[in-house]
Amino acid sequence: MTMNGTVGGDALGATGDYDRQGTVAGTENVTIREVQAPTTTDRIVDALQRLISLLLVAALFLWLRPRYVEEPTLMLRQRPWASLGVGFVGVIGFGVVVFLVILVAVLLAIGLALVGLNDLVGAIVFAALFAIVTLAFLFFLSAVFGAPTWVGMASMGFSLESAARRWSAMIIGLVLVVALTSIPVVGGWLGLIVIIFGLGAAILAFRPRRTTTTTIEPTPVSPSSVSDAG
Repeated sequence: MTMNGTVGGDALGATGDYDRQGTVAGTENVTIREVQAPTTTDRIVDALQRLISLLLVAALFLWLRPRYVEEPTLMLRQRPWASLGVGFVGVIGFGVVVFLVILVAVLLAIGLALVGLNDLVGAIVFAALFAIVTLAFLFFLSAVFGAPTWVGMASMGFSLESAARRWSAMIIGLVLVVALTSIPVVGGWLGLIVIIFGLGAAILAFRPRRTTTTTIEPTPVSPSSVSDAG
């Protein structure tokens, strides 16, 4: 809150910082609220709440759709640096795709409005909003819930062949990731690295794959070999 010059009346309020220059012609009643840094107890409670949320979502996917948990985890183990590079490009690409969707929707809406097709303008706007919301939801789900799960399980090195090992890797891995990303100062940077690694692994694991068909040519039989066989 900043007041410059003369105030011809009362000043009443609450703020975190107050700077006044000039004269207040009346009563000045301002409450300064100090912003307190989170205590160790607050950090522990926040970490536990985050861990519980991650465990619930990861357990749901591991129970209903284990493929969505296992494939990015295996990709992180097989191609970690490729996952890092693809994840960095994917974060930038998400913003670019959202911008292009908005741009195309605006251009189409303007063009349809100019030719009098106003009924289609609403459909274009709705489709653009639906696409943006869907992309944002998938990005949020992958970054906030998926990436810590994939990175945590990949860091454990457990075999994913049995259900017991999968669940153990998920629980212990998430505890490790939450503990590291809750460290003051460096935890935020570690969380960003986890997100980039996880997004890259998901993109590589779920990208469309080209299928190739191998044709086996029959081996020609020479006349001499046929006569010898006779």
